[in-house]
Amino acid sequence: MKKVLVVLVILTVVVTGVFAEENLTRSLSVFGKIDVGDAYLAVSQSSVEAEKIDLVNDPDVQPGGDGVRVGSWIFTAQNQAPGTEYTVDYDTVALSSSTANGSSYAFTVSEVVDLENTVGYSNGVVSFDDNGARNITQGLLVNLVTAIPAGATPANDFVGTITITLTKN
Repeated sequence: MKKVLVVLVILTVVVTGVFAEENLTRSLSVFGKIDVGDAYLAVSQSSVEAEKIDLVNDPDVQPGGDGVRVGSWIFTAQNQAPGTEYTVDYDTVALSSSTANGSSYAFTVSEVVDLENTVGYSNGVVSFDDNGARNITQGLLVNLVTAIPAGATPANDFVGTITITLTKN
């Protein structure tokens, strides 16, 4: 009985091997990813405390002047859907001094084009086309809203701020 069982097992293996499939199929997995639609905003300060703007005598900072460059912002984004837009807003806090008897002076912000990095940016809106990526640099200039009046309290510590906000529409 054992011999018959052994013979049957051997026959099964041989017969199965003879009639085995000629086409063997195996598969591999393909792994991929799509990065998150990241967006980054950075600012670069070009004016420094040691190079303070002369608020009375610098013609560029006066109302209607060319403006004084104080810095720039850089917006970088990837994997944004076509039609996505970001709106750029500037919020300012007036120049004020702790030693000038509470004097403060409002200023305006204007933009100056920073060469090649403005594709997709127009009138305060960043927009995306089919490639979904942007790298935009925009320089910022400031002007006083009104000229400093004669006899204004002198001070060497006027500081104001510009907050730059990009909001996804």
